[in-house]
Amino acid sequence: MDENEDSISISLIQGYSDYSGSTFQFKTRDGLVVLTDSKDSQLLRVDSFEALSSYAEIFSNGDSDKVVSYDELQDISTDIDDLSFTKDTVLIEGEEGLAIFDISSCRDWDSDDKIQLAISGGPVILKDMGEVKLLNSENADEDSIYNYALSLTGSEDKIFNHSSKVKVYE
Repeated sequence: MDENEDSISISLIQGYSDYSGSTFQFKTRDGLVVLTDSKDSQLLRVDSFEALSSYAEIFSNGDSDKVVSYDELQDISTDIDDLSFTKDTVLIEGEEGLAIFDISSCRDWDSDDKIQLAISGGPVILKDMGEVKLLNSENADEDSIYNYALSLTGSEDKIFNHSSKVKVYE
């Protein structure tokens, strides 16, 4: 959401980067990258486009005509992607590197930072959430998991693959 005296611009975004709290960069869902000052702009977590619009109307003193949707101007869907996806892979960080496992289920608790993971064909383990990355590879490119692991470790020698979904390069 970006506010000025004439309008309040709203847009659903794909991602963002924060630079020391004074500026941030975001990417709209059609690929436009914007670097802006945080003085008149806000990043908000919302459950629906309607919630975003309602929040923006508060800042316009109830004047809905002042709220302008970039997504609607660009004819981009204003549906929020469902992020409650099924997790099928876990990356577990350790001192020696990163292990990749297929998982059959996982369970976390709101009151704790632990997560229980059922490794496919293996044990059930309990880990700190800060040590794991949960992934859904259903629509990912063939090399996505491996390259993501590589980006986290910086070295192929630190990737320990135990996943049937990951092709290991020799």
